[in-house]
Amino acid sequence: MSKVYILRHGETDYNVQSRYQGQSDIPLNEYWRRQVQTAKVYIKNLIFDVIYVSPTQRTNETAHIINVRNVPLLQERAFLERNMWVYEWLTRQEAQEKYPNLWKLNITRQYKDAPTHWETIEDVEKRVFSKLDELKSTVTNDILIVTHAFTSKVIHKYFNPNISDDEFFGFIIGNSEIQTYEF
Repeated sequence: MSKVYILRHGETDYNVQSRYQGQSDIPLNEYWRRQVQTAKVYIKNLIFDVIYVSPTQRTNETAHIINVRNVPLLQERAFLERNMWVYEWLTRQEAQEKYPNLWKLNITRQYKDAPTHWETIEDVEKRVFSKLDELKSTVTNDILIVTHAFTSKVIHKYFNPNISDDEFFGFIIGNSEIQTYEF
């Protein structure tokens, strides 16, 4: 049985401002460049052979900071954040004001529906679940995945397939926090 450690990237200015980041390439802020050092204290006691990293600046910065044993870092698009297209860079208030019709539809919580250029929840599940299925059948040792908030929810659902919608949307890994699962 292999352990799968999930680490959410450190905090960005967009996190502080409650902006949708999606797949935008936002760096860590200075506060969390220092704070992610705290995660190193816990991570140095974990044994894993590889780190799978979403190919964004914030996840890569996080992975490089915590990679105390210099294990291989593998870029993995399957662990990118959900593409939120027109909502990216906006606060929730700005999204509501700029796109009131989408906001009324509660579009970020529609499983199979999304505007053009967005990913549905189902789209994200397909790419994440597919990669996790592949890893489950090929890895023999423990791994670490550095990813994002929404993608962490999807990973949590993979390991807890019977959770309700409320449990899915209520699940949160804070910035630089770790969750542990097993294949």
